[in-house]
This record gives sequence, C-alpha cells and structure tokens, in this order.
Amino acid sequence: MKSKGKAITLLSILCVVLAFFLVMTFIAFPIGAKDKYEGVLGAIEFDYDVNGGVAVTYELAPDSEVVENVDEVIETLSYRLSALGYKAFSIKAIKDANVENSEYDIRIETRKTNSVSSDLDTVMKYGTVQFFGGTTEDPTDEILTKQSAVADAWYIGEGATESGRIYQVGLKFTDYGYNTLKELVKTASEGENAESYYLKIVLGDKVILSPAAITLDGITDKTVYLSRESADEARRVALQLKSGGLEYKYKIKEDTKMETITAMYGVNARLYSLIVAGSVLLLAIALMFVAYKGYGFISMLAMFTYVVTELGMMIAVPGIVVSLFGIIGMVAGGLLTSACLAITANKIREEMKNGRTVKSAIRAGYRRSLLTVVSACVISGVVGLLTFVFGGGAIQSFGIALGIGAVVSALCVLLISRMFAEIVIPLIKTPEKFFDVKKEDI
Repeated sequence: MKSKGKAITLLSILCVVLAFFLVMTFIAFPIGAKDKYEGVLGAIEFDYDVNGGVAVTYELAPDSEVVENVDEVIETLSYRLSALGYKAFSIKAIKDANVENSEYDIRIETRKTNSVSSDLDTVMKYGTVQFFGGTTEDPTDEILTKQSAVADAWYIGEGATESGRIYQVGLKFTDYGYNTLKELVKTASEGENAESYYLKIVLGDKVILSPAAITLDGITDKTVYLSRESADEARRVALQLKSGGLEYKYKIKEDTKMETITAMYGVNARLYSLIVAGSVLLLAIALMFVAYKGYGFISMLAMFTYVVTELGMMIAVPGIVVSLFGIIGMVAGGLLTSACLAITANKIREEMKNGRTVKSAIRAGYRRSLLTVVSACVISGVVGLLTFVFGGGAIQSFGIALGIGAVVSALCVLLISRMFAEIVIPLIKTPEKFFDVKKEDI
C-alpha cells in the first residue's frame, strides 16, 4: 500500500511537469524584458518556406558587362547564400517582356535575419579580391590576387581573448601566395632599415582586412587567422575570401526596397504543417492505446516527452532553422519512437505469455528489445547525418531534425518509458488487462 501511494505521487508529479512543458509549448509567454514568444513553437526559428521572409530585387548596373549566362549567376548566388547559412530560399531571373533586349533582374527571397541586409550585400558584391602590401601602414603595392594566392578560406568559430569574444576566419595561401608573402616579409625585416610588413586585402571598394603587420611566425601551415567581432561578419569575410565577388555588377532596383513576403508554401504554411505533424503523432499515440491498452498510456507519456524534448532541442542547439523538411524530420523521429515502443510492448507480452510476473516481464521485455531499438535509432541517426552532409538547401533541416530525433527517441524508449513502466508496476491490479494478454495464452 505504501509502495502504491509513492507510485501515485511520483506519477502525478511527473505528469504535471510534462503537462506544464506541453502547455508552455503552445501558449505565449515572455522571455526577458522585451521579447515575447508564442510558446516554444514561437521561439523556434522557422525557415522562409513555412514562415515567410523578405525579398529584394536587383537590376544590372549600367556600367556592368552584359550577362552571358544568367543560370550561372543564379548558381553562384545559390552557393553564396548556402555558405552564409541560408537553406530555404528562392532566386529568380525576371525579364520585362515589354522591353526589347532587356536584361534579367535578380529577385532573392529568403528568411529574415538580423544580418540579412549585410548578407545580401556580400552575396551580390562585385569585384575581385586583391592583396596590397608594403612597409607603410597604408600599403598600395598590389602583390597578389585571389586566383593566385588563396587556396581556401573558412569560418572557424568562436574564441575568447582577454579583450572579449572573437570570431575567427582561416585564410590558407597557395604555395605561390605563401612564398611570395614570405619573401616580402623577410626582405622588409632584414637589413639596417628593418620595417614591419603590412598587408591589406580589398574586394572591389571594400576593405576586407585593414592594414595589419604580418610576421612569418603569424603564418602557420600557410594559414593566417583573421578575427571579427561577430559570427555573421566572420562568415561573410570567409565567403568573400574564398569566392571573391560577382563577375557582373548589380544594384538594388530603383523604386524598390526590401519587402516582407509570405511563406513559399502559403500564408498559413507553418500552422498547417504543424497541425498535420501533430495529428500524425496523435494518431500514432491513439493506435498505441488501441493495440497495447495500458501500455499505451506509458507510450503516450514517452511520446509527449519526445515532442517536448525534440522541440526544446530545436531552440537549444545554436544555428538550427526549421524548414518544412525539418518538421517532417521531427515527425519521422516521433514515428520511430512509436515503432520502438511497439517493439518493446510486444516483447513484454511475449514474456508474460511465458509465465513471467509483470515486473519480470517488463524488465525482460526491455532487455530483449534493447538491440533492436538501438539499431533502429542508430540507422535513423546515420540517415540523418548523411542527409545533412550530402543533402542541399532546406533538406538539411530534415537531417538535423531526424538525427536529433533518433537520439531523443532512444532516450525516451529505453529510459523514459521504462521509468514510467517501473512506476506504474505497483498500480497494476490485472496485468493481463493492462497488457491485453488473454489468460489462456499465459
């Protein structure tokens, strides 16, 4: 009796906690002094395809060369947007049919971010990367170009210094670029009139690297490290150093500005997709109730835990932007959880039919289903990883959501559902009814 009372108390507390997080998922609540999110779902960053964004139209500048192949321009712009972290976007070439021999305008539609204006400026930047060097603090001697000097450039990540946080970019020189710079630095630092050698990097009319003193000790494995004050700026610099500028010069079209647009899949795309996703998971829970009776209640608690945890991870993990494919990935993880719970329930039933007590059958059932559950989750996680690595654009969101979902699923099935099952054991009066096992089968 004492054990039954403890089980009821503990189960009640856990259900209240789970219910609290479920409510917080869907109702509005404030975070901080100014921001207010529409529940956890409002705190998740959704992509342009389901949540809308912004659009900018560019036209070819009068002093630009004529575009020979607009498809190549679109391909280049797509690569650049992807490199800056944009996944769901639309790039269209638009021509005025009423104007003879008119050039294509470029219209870019993507999600709205705090840095979207600067990012689009970087994506559309015209010009070539040039390296200037000299012994003055404002070098003017052109020594290298991107084609001859740059082997690779990439965003490294966040770091800490005594003065605060910094965001680093790696710039690796080619053999020719490194050897040329090495000789210039050595020449400047030798002799009676030794001076520091300064390097400046420019793209078109923009200075990427302000004049900085370069030493051979500061170049490791032909690589120099540049620091920026924000991650967005560091990513833009890495992209500029790696890919340079556009071959053609564009400007924002006259009489237009950045406009707010609806989602790619419709005004209510996010709402409808979440309703469908929720309906699928609720159907899975209902089927578990029908098929496994009392164990369906345990499955419901485990499934709700999956939903809360998965959505929480979409907020907690930095840089995740959820597209329609991401929502599909979360649903796939939920269905994986449901399937693994069904496997476990069947194993428990088999153990009860073999004459085990309910407590022994639950433990044996979880032990026997362990390999199958782990294998299913590992395979799903690998599929998610491969989709993220080799998939392009918005489909990477599916890989992220499914990969995280596979891990959360394993935890919910092997730990959370078992915890609930152990708590419920003292409350089970008729194990046969609870697990829908006929007496004649035992």
